Amino acid sequence: MRHSGMTYAEIAEAMHLSGRSAAHARVQSAINNGLVDPSEVPRVRRLDSADHADIRDLYALGIPQSEIASWYRTDNSQISRICNGLVGAA
Repeated sequence: MRHSGMTYAEIAEAMHLSGRSAAHARVQSAINNGLVDPSEVPRVRRLDSADHADIRDLYALGIPQSEIASWYRTDNSQISRICNGLVGAA
């Protein structure tokens, strides 16, 4: 069920913990309640400034944010913030 690179939203969805907006909190709650071994939760990959520039370029080419999020294994909301210049502005 859990494999390297899954986002918190994917883990929460796979565990039927619902609510993408609260996915991290749901996974933390599952860890705190002993339902999930913390060593099995993958580390979230940090996007660097080069990734941010590439993401903005992909979006400018017309690639949907959801597809970009899938490629970078992150949430759509993070891609949206990058595309809108709210994080990692050049």
